[in-house]
Amino acid sequence: MGMANYAARQVDNALTDGEHVAYASKRHPISLVPSAIASIVIGIASLAGWFYANAYPDKVCAVVNKAHEATCATGLTSVSYLLPIMGLGLGFMIIGVAYLNWSTRLLVLTEKRILMTSMYGFRVNDLPLFSMRDAQLQQPMLGLLFEYATIYIKTGDGPMRLNKVRNAKDFYRILSSVAFPSMNGAGSTMAIRQP
Repeated sequence: MGMANYAARQVDNALTDGEHVAYASKRHPISLVPSAIASIVIGIASLAGWFYANAYPDKVCAVVNKAHEATCATGLTSVSYLLPIMGLGLGFMIIGVAYLNWSTRLLVLTEKRILMTSMYGFRVNDLPLFSMRDAQLQQPMLGLLFEYATIYIKTGDGPMRLNKVRNAKDFYRILSSVAFPSMNGAGSTMAIRQP
């Protein structure tokens, strides 16, 4: 996909000479679930509205336009077809924007820093590992089942949170071995992960 490839190129351009990727991934796809549910609800509501307007036009017109109920009923039948088109269009737009956001927000760990792309990949933010003071992994019950978690990082500038990290235990293990090598022994090796 074009925008996802653009975000990946932005990360590649941000890497310095000799900097190697230890972990690279998108956030966990479970982050798409709220948008998918909203799209489904909007789609069902628009179809229900279309069905109700066609099945009971007199009741709808009695509420909407009491003065012109007769002309309202005939006009409502033709206009009501716009309801499912608009509802389904809005639902597809919501899930489309959420998918584009998900596919372009990359999380990359090198031996020097954490790189994160913004929505659409237009900007690459980084966190140097030398500024990290502590890292904690918190995994909800669903996270245990679907292998995602939230990583809390303390830096000199304040706390930071990485939400819905995919394969979070791998990320946390690699992050610990790179950012805190003295705690893991001098001979720690980095596992390579690609999206």
